[in-house]
Amino acid sequence: MSEIFSAIVLCAINFISGIVVYQISISKSNKQFSRIFFTSILLRYVINLFLFFIFFKYLEFQPVRFALTFMVATFFLLLVEVLYLNSKSNLLILQNKQNEKLNNE
Repeated sequence: MSEIFSAIVLCAINFISGIVVYQISISKSNKQFSRIFFTSILLRYVINLFLFFIFFKYLEFQPVRFALTFMVATFFLLLVEVLYLNSKSNLLILQNKQNEKLNNE
C-alpha cells in the first residue's frame, strides 16, 4: 500500500512543480519559456530517477505496484498539465482563428 501512496504523492509533487514553473514562465518570451520549460522537465525527471533509486534500494518497494501506479498517475497528470498549459496560453484558440482566416481567403 505504501508503494501506491508514494507513487501518487510523487506524481502530485511533480504535477504541482510543473504548474508552478508554467505560471512563472508563461509571461516570459518564447525563448526564455522554452529554456525554463525544458530545464524544469529535465530537473523533475532527474529528481524522479533519484527518488526511484531510493525507493527501490532502501525502502524495498515492490516494483510492479509502484511502477503501474506511477505510470497511470503520470499519464493522467501529464494530460491535465497539457490542458492547463493550453488553456493558459490559448494555443488552440489562436490556431483555430488562423485556420478560419485561411479558410475565408
